[in-house]
Amino acid sequence: TTAVNWSLSFMVTKTLDNMKDAVGFTGVFWIYGGCLLVGLVFIYFYVPETKGKSLAEIQAAFEARGRQYLPVPQTPPDQQRSLP
Repeated sequence: TTAVNWSLSFMVTKTLDNMKDAVGFTGVFWIYGGCLLVGLVFIYFYVPETKGKSLAEIQAAFEARGRQYLPVPQTPPDQQRSLP
């Protein structure tokens, strides 16, 4: 997540001046706003809500979509360690 944030910040920093010269500051604002809107639409339709769901429910939702992910190994209760 941090790498994506730094990469996108670098991209904005490098492209802002050239874009401002080409389409004006208002145009740059709308271009970046359009990118934000595309991202929000993607998240709304393709990123599933996982709040309040168990790992099994999340895996079942992904399998129902036809995607296969590596299973997460489960630790038996007698071998679980408590955090200090």
